[in-house]
Amino acid sequence: MRLDVLQVGSCIGDTHSNALMWDINKIEKTSNCIFIEPIPNLYKRLVYNYNRLIPDNKFIFINKAISNKNGFVNMYMLNNIEDCINSNRRYGKAPSWAKGISSINKKHIEAHAKYNSAGYISDPEINKITVKCVTLNSIINKYNIKNIDVLQIDAEGHDYDILMDFNLNNIKPQIIIFEKSHIDGTFNSDLVTTRHDSLIEYLTENSYKFDKKNRENLRMVLNK
Repeated sequence: MRLDVLQVGSCIGDTHSNALMWDINKIEKTSNCIFIEPIPNLYKRLVYNYNRLIPDNKFIFINKAISNKNGFVNMYMLNNIEDCINSNRRYGKAPSWAKGISSINKKHIEAHAKYNSAGYISDPEINKITVKCVTLNSIINKYNIKNIDVLQIDAEGHDYDILMDFNLNNIKPQIIIFEKSHIDGTFNSDLVTTRHDSLIEYLTENSYKFDKKNRENLRMVLNK
């Protein structure tokens, strides 16, 4: 199977990182895409959005977390995440951007509540859920994936663990995009770069080169 896009942490399908890092407008109903989102509320809206915008598509939607192990993992999200999904506000108890900060690390959400350039969260109530998790390698094997054009990961600080576990000897996506801003701790990318540098070194050793970045994401391309 050849994939146009394999996206980890798809949220509800309309996050700003899509528009900045790859052209979502190029996706058609005949495109081969896998969208993965572990939070049930977000997953439900993700499927609805894509089926509404691109009817009769043949996309694969997976309601699991991606990690460096197979099994189960605890995830933390705002208790009022449904309000965030339906919000257009930047501040208060349910800002729109806060739907996308669910993480395996509770402190990640607490840090967003204290500071965020997009706004702030008033008196956040954090909920813990347990979800199934699988590795990227398991996804590749299950769907017999042979080629990937774009691999995008937005895992709120877990990107390093996911990519370092990913077997690049088995398959090399043409483009790899990951969220760099939380790899060494939430909002810590300008202060500590140990894991960030290790990941860049790993990708470079596997024939990738830097392409571009924005405030949150970094894009590497296969050096052919």
